Amino acid sequence: MDYDSVYKLGQKIAEELGYSESVDTLGKWMSQYIAELIVKAEADDCDNSIKQECAEEILKIWSYRKTLPNGKRPFESFERIFYTLDSLSDKQRPHYRYFNNLQHKATEEQQPDEIQKYLQTAEGLDLAARMLIKIYLSNAAKLAMDDSSKDWVTLASQLSEDKEEVDVISRLILGTDDEDESKKKKTQKIKEIDEKINKIKAFKEMSSILISELEKSKSEIEK
Repeated sequence: MDYDSVYKLGQKIAEELGYSESVDTLGKWMSQYIAELIVKAEADDCDNSIKQECAEEILKIWSYRKTLPNGKRPFESFERIFYTLDSLSDKQRPHYRYFNNLQHKATEEQQPDEIQKYLQTAEGLDLAARMLIKIYLSNAAKLAMDDSSKDWVTLASQLSEDKEEVDVISRLILGTDDEDESKKKKTQKIKEIDEKINKIKAFKEMSSILISELEKSKSEIEK
């Protein structure tokens, strides 16, 4: 275990809990408790058992980070994004995306042309929709990445486990930060943007066709 990384995380937690104008007795007590543990663990005559105990206590408090008071929780600016991701998760609707229990996928040759057209359109819409969702979530993640979140990401990324928020944030903004963008070749970036534009155009075209069909059905019902 990297004790120094855990201690730095503990110091951040202590600072967040201790810096408050409100009368938060529990938070201030936890802040003082963590600070005392770190001072004891960093003493010159401290043995490994004390260091281990200190690190374990900090990680235990870290495991309850989602229950900390408002304004003190790590990654608080990302909570709405995490909620949106949960709502989009396939686990929320196990029979969606799409009948995964089927053991065999029919080949295109076995399907009439009319069925193939609808299936290919559905697959295209799904692909484009997922790409659009990813873009919007990525944009939201970049806006949510304030200075406090950057500190938490830096500190939590050093942990060997219990850092799922960091993993999610990294996936959301991977390849979108300035440093990464500067490493990409201009032609590659243009190619990626063109591919996204083409998928969005296809999505728009397919949506327009569907709207026309629905309006036609509505007109027939209204007759």
